[in-house]
Amino acid sequence: MSSPIGPTAYVDEAYIQQPGHPGVYLLAAVLVEHDDVKVIAEAARVAARGEPFHATQLHHRGHARHLEDMLDVVSQYASWSIVVAHTPISQGNELARQTAMQRLLKDLHGSRVSDVILDVRGDSAEWDAAAAKGLPMPEINYRDRDTYRSLAAGKQISHRMRLIHRDDRTEPGLWLADVVAWSARRTLAADEPQWFNRVVDATTVYEAATGQLLVLNNEGAAPPDGDRGPHGQAQRGPEAAAQPMFPPPYPAAVVDGQSARMGSFMASVHAQAQQARHPTVDVPSDATARLLGQTAQIAQIAEDIAAIRRAIGAAPPVPTPSSPTPEPETGAVPADLPPDLPHLTPEPPGPELD
Repeated sequence: MSSPIGPTAYVDEAYIQQPGHPGVYLLAAVLVEHDDVKVIAEAARVAARGEPFHATQLHHRGHARHLEDMLDVVSQYASWSIVVAHTPISQGNELARQTAMQRLLKDLHGSRVSDVILDVRGDSAEWDAAAAKGLPMPEINYRDRDTYRSLAAGKQISHRMRLIHRDDRTEPGLWLADVVAWSARRTLAADEPQWFNRVVDATTVYEAATGQLLVLNNEGAAPPDGDRGPHGQAQRGPEAAAQPMFPPPYPAAVVDGQSARMGSFMASVHAQAQQARHPTVDVPSDATARLLGQTAQIAQIAEDIAAIRRAIGAAPPVPTPSSPTPEPETGAVPADLPPDLPHLTPEPPGPELD
């Protein structure tokens, strides 16, 4: 008798990386039961209005309904979602990605996932270079395979769990992972948890290096061993599905490169991650971390006022209030990583993506 086919996991990334910001890398996976793959793909096409879906572009164009509909597809049809967070980003996104990839693959192995579908990466130059070498995809994607093979060789995951790269323009399942990753990023980048709250009741957030549970917003992290979905709107009620579960506690942070200050949710997650990686270090509590985020915003406003006054030759600048800031990590990142992480060459910071 053959074993039942396990769920499929669709995986996509998002990150925040700006000068003066600790940065965060997010890897999101949406699990879909084998019998629901075709159904959820069709639902995703309907939510995307028959066009390729990319959350950041739709948000920039003001298409909030598209985003809400895709998140509701995740809520209604997906069996579970996982977000792995790596913060700070101190030596490039690729190192953070492979750390998060290790954590994610181990968790997907525990969920008996059969196929892991990743969005294929690479710009036009990288695709041209791959074609010149006779490769089916840019070389950067093979780093994911190296991590997978390392874990499989060490018997930390099953070799029967397949790792597959696909183009998100033709794979609707990847749109689900894209919108979950985007909603988590939006919580941390702009203090807007209302998007992520649409899927939070069936989502677990892990710290990449340690696997500790993180609380992304006031709703908390879903239990990792809870019953898998579907967790539809009917379970939360139409009012909860249509409206944010609670308003942002502080003014939203400026994003898209205009400011590097941390918002209250980012400050909280950063403090939790530091505590998970360095449990003996005195890290601010969640409430303190939120206060630090608010204080940082006040300090930035004071700096802006001072700059305006200097520009118009007014009174002396308003002094910037001092605020304690969690010290950034220093030293070699590999000390915080699992011992079997493949060797990677750190990359310079890249442009901010969703």
